[in-house]
Amino acid sequence: MRHTAPAVEVGATVKAKPAPKADKLARTSDKELTATAGKAFAEDAVEIKATYQGELAAGVAVTATMVTNDPQRPVENDKGPYFKDPEATGHDADKPVRTLTGLTTDANGLLKLPKIYTDAHSGTFLLRLTTADGAVLTVKLKVAAPAGS
Repeated sequence: MRHTAPAVEVGATVKAKPAPKADKLARTSDKELTATAGKAFAEDAVEIKATYQGELAAGVAVTATMVTNDPQRPVENDKGPYFKDPEATGHDADKPVRTLTGLTTDANGLLKLPKIYTDAHSGTFLLRLTTADGAVLTVKLKVAAPAGS
């Protein structure tokens, strides 16, 4: 003879693990970033470190945007340095992209940005890196005019 217990309902709430946070972004190098118009910056030109309350912050989402020089309201620039869309193929593979989302820091809180290219414009341009928590790092990118121009 088998005895069974009546069914019991149990309420439970599952909370998602909070998204990783960063309260500070910093470059891992203080080397000046320069390139010639029409060329690219060095392959590993921009690497950053994310920290939260002084500890390395792994898995932090970062947005990288080439912005105008307006300190009050920087908006996406339409000229100067750019990225190439990592998912674009064919004719669109070389199309300039000036905002990259979906970037995340690695297990050591580091993020190496993809290669940065330049168009025909020279001058000083700004790369703004931001997190959802409001950490912001602005990096100067200097583009020199080609020799003889």
